[in-house]
Amino acid sequence: MSKTRKRGSRLAAVVIAAVLAASGGVLLAGPANAEPNPGTPVDGGLGDIATETRISQLLNVGSVSGGQNPAVDPAATPYPAVPGVPVAATTTAQAVLKDIHDPTGPIQGLAYCIDLESDTTVGVNYKLGPWTEASVPNLVYVNYILTNYFPNVPSVPAGTIVQKVAAVQSAIWYFTDHFILADTDPVRAATAAIILDAQTNAGGGAPPLPTLTLTPNSAQVPTTGDLVGPFTVGGTAATATLQALGVEVFADAAGTQPLADGDTVALGAQLWMRYLSTTTPQGFRLTSIQSVVQGNVFLYDGSNAGRTTAQKLILAQATDLPIRAGVTATPYAAGSLQITKIITGETAGLQGPLEVTASCSDGETITEYTTTLPAGTGAGSHPMPVISPIPAGAVCTITETADGVNEQVVLVSSTIEPSDVTIIEQETAQVEVTDEYGPAPTPTPTPTPTKTPSAGALPATGASGGLGLGLLAGVLLLAGAGIAVQRRFAKTAR
Repeated sequence: MSKTRKRGSRLAAVVIAAVLAASGGVLLAGPANAEPNPGTPVDGGLGDIATETRISQLLNVGSVSGGQNPAVDPAATPYPAVPGVPVAATTTAQAVLKDIHDPTGPIQGLAYCIDLESDTTVGVNYKLGPWTEASVPNLVYVNYILTNYFPNVPSVPAGTIVQKVAAVQSAIWYFTDHFILADTDPVRAATAAIILDAQTNAGGGAPPLPTLTLTPNSAQVPTTGDLVGPFTVGGTAATATLQALGVEVFADAAGTQPLADGDTVALGAQLWMRYLSTTTPQGFRLTSIQSVVQGNVFLYDGSNAGRTTAQKLILAQATDLPIRAGVTATPYAAGSLQITKIITGETAGLQGPLEVTASCSDGETITEYTTTLPAGTGAGSHPMPVISPIPAGAVCTITETADGVNEQVVLVSSTIEPSDVTIIEQETAQVEVTDEYGPAPTPTPTPTPTKTPSAGALPATGASGGLGLGLLAGVLLLAGAGIAVQRRFAKTAR
């Protein structure tokens, strides 16, 4: 809603109204002629890859008079008797916030504005976010008001729907934007009572926020169709459903498990994608319908053309809402390179591993790509693994970085044709590397030198140092034998 001063009203409030019945059975949709048009609606377009909701209609317009006094501490200061600053007319309203991808469906939510200084209007796109990202003060008090007042509790404060909205919204603005009603404003008494109640009884922290994430959330995708990923599903939602936009999505890195729109994806899953066709936005999204309680905030998702900011909103009533995560794909023109290795010669097949490197320059950076063949690859023509993707327009210089020469073969000749190629989008450049191998020369044996004994040394007859011990053992053995024979002879003589 646009904000003006003096000329016309300043519409800085939005309450997201649901056609869904409130828990107390109150239906908030007003008559068709109740729709205000304080600003110029904008075309929300297709939104971002993960846009969740969009303001589709404004209802139940009201007006209050007041001003912002930054000197007041809302958490500690009783509601002032007068604003203490110049006042202006500020328009309050309800607005229907619809699921951007189901604009006629039943999913809608109710919210109030928590950002008086920013504007918004019909067509602005939103996404749920945490309190920390909203950076709005005193949300604990605001959440207390949401829990205990209209529309969560339809009977308070008293008055018509327009008056209820105006009083609750004015009380919220006191805590978030130091907004104080003029002493003559019709809803001032109701607003002051709400503020006193919140200051006295509020407590607690941020409400639980259901989340769904994809990490990373963006990627460059080559037009060659090579797979990109993985993208990991995180958050608190147990499952989500898939929608692909100009890409194919797979559950495996090899691309053998395709996923279709509407398929269920579990928390923790990893996904891959490849380019299929041009569309905007391009990529894929996951959606999970979750119960979201009051106090959670909606933040502008930045997807409206020409708009940098929009009002922050806070959910007033628990309801089921879509939460989304997406991966934005940025396609880039790319091609590929096929190197064919031709092996010839007398010793073809005896060579070692073969490696060819393509150094590709786009004019700013040089990227090296390597492809290989195993040792022992036989004679003939052998296409090496295709190098892809390579950005279109890159000039690649081809070199053989491992030629297979070993103790059995020598490289007789080698040619690369052509040695430089330019990559063309969605085409495969062809290069041939031809190697001719011959037998490695047989080495001449080196004679073994004859060892010459040193002068004066005894001839070696056994292990070094063992000669004396050997002779002594022999003498003792012979002596022992002689003694035994002598004893035997003496015994016989007797």
